[in-house]
This record gives sequence, structure tokens and C-alpha cells, in this order.
Amino acid sequence: MNNKDNVTTGKPKVGGAVFRAVKGTTPPTTATSELSSAFVCLGYISDEGLKNNESRTTQTIKAWGGDTVHIAQTDKSDTFTMTFIEALNPDVLKTVHGSANVTGSLAEGLSVKINSAMLDEYVWVVDMILNGVLKRVVIPAGQVTNVNEVTYDDTSAVGYAVTLSALPDSENNTHYEYFKASGSSASPDLELSSLVIGGVDLTPAFDPTVGSYTAATTASTNTITVTPSDSDATVVIRAGSDTIENGGSATWEAGQNVVSISVTNEGYTRMYIVNVYKH
Repeated sequence: MNNKDNVTTGKPKVGGAVFRAVKGTTPPTTATSELSSAFVCLGYISDEGLKNNESRTTQTIKAWGGDTVHIAQTDKSDTFTMTFIEALNPDVLKTVHGSANVTGSLAEGLSVKINSAMLDEYVWVVDMILNGVLKRVVIPAGQVTNVNEVTYDDTSAVGYAVTLSALPDSENNTHYEYFKASGSSASPDLELSSLVIGGVDLTPAFDPTVGSYTAATTASTNTITVTPSDSDATVVIRAGSDTIENGGSATWEAGQNVVSISVTNEGYTRMYIVNVYKH
């Protein structure tokens, strides 16, 4: 019978919806499993959201007399389109120009080389919420195959509209979709009420609704202390591949160090990212 609760819009997961990790990273296999620290959040995408096109090309074979006797599939493609609007996010720039073509940092000076090199292949994850149900799209092997015209003007956000082509994995699948009901129509609280790294200033200043920051330090170590808004939430802090206890110290290497803080509540996870530059 008809059920209006099965009719839904697609909303991005709070705190970040589109993630990527380097080729070879083990992809998640459920809607709620925590993403590894290899995944980076690519920030906001435009209000056009995510579009998926599964296109099949077929050839009709007819017998003498005109009867259709067979339909042969000659091509199958699986593509996703979206527009990244965090044009100052270094990870977005690496996605649309190639990781080898983007060097430096915004704080110290960032440079981008434009050339004809093939773009990197990544593992992709897109998290969204459909009427309180978490849906996760996992693309084990995805490559940006087109970047549309970029517009710079006074009235619209600078954005990179991309076509992401999903390639077959070892099981010949191009993408997977996982669903899990949250048990509640309201999204759980996934925000931090505070995020402090030693005496280091965050840029921008900490805001619970903002998920990406940069910081600079001359110290070899700094403590990392965070407080979730919901005391029932679980927090995991990583500095690179190292897991740090809340209130514990992270050791920095010269240059860029990536700190990821995951906040998990009722099966939902939000990521905060801080790029710490050691001078």
C-alpha cells in the first residue's frame, strides 16, 4: 500500500557529506561505520546537491519481418555530478587539479599547476539523510573526468562543478548504497562545543558549525582537547595515523599535520579537520 513516509528529499549529513580517500583505502561497508582518518571532507557542495546518472546503451536486434528478438547492452556508465563551493579548500583544489599539482598552504602561500595530467583516482563516500534514514553512497574507484567552466563574479560562489566517473571494482560493481534507520526523525547532535589545540589559534576561530580549520605552531607537541555538545557522543582524535587521547599531546612533523576529530552519536558521524603547520 502507499506510504508517504517513503517519499523523501535528500539532505546532506550534518558536518560534511562528501569524503574521499587515496586509492587502496578500504571502503566502508555499512551506512554508519566510522570513516577512517584517510578520508578527508571536501566541505560544502552547492544547493543543486548530488546527481547520479546510470546510463545504458543498447542495440536492438531484429529478425526478418521486423520482430525484436534480442536486446544487447553495448555500454554502461555510472557518473555523479556535484559542485564544490569551498574554492579555498586545499583538498578541493587537489581534487580538481591533481594532488601533485597543489603545493603549500594558504597561510604560507599556495600554488596550483594547471596541466593535462590525469586526475587522481580515489575512494569516495557521500553521506545523506532521507527522512531520518542515513544513506551512504560508496564509490570504491572514482575519478574526476570533467571540470566545468569556473565563474568568478560578484554574486555567486566560486565553484568547481565536476563529473565523477565510477569505475568497476574487483567484483565489477561501480558503486554501493547502504541504508540505516536512525530510530528518530531528528538528527543527533554531532557538534563540538569546544576545540582547543594547546595555545594555538585556529583559523577561522572555532565555530561548532564549521568543520575545517588551519593552525600554525613552532612547538614540537601540543595538547588537543575537545568537548562534544552531547555528552553521550563518542569522540575520536587522530593526528595523522596516531590516535590521541582527549587532552593528550600530538607530536608534529615539520610542515603539514592533519588532525581529524570524529564525533559519533546514534550511528551518525561528523568530522572536524584541522591542518596544523609546524614551522
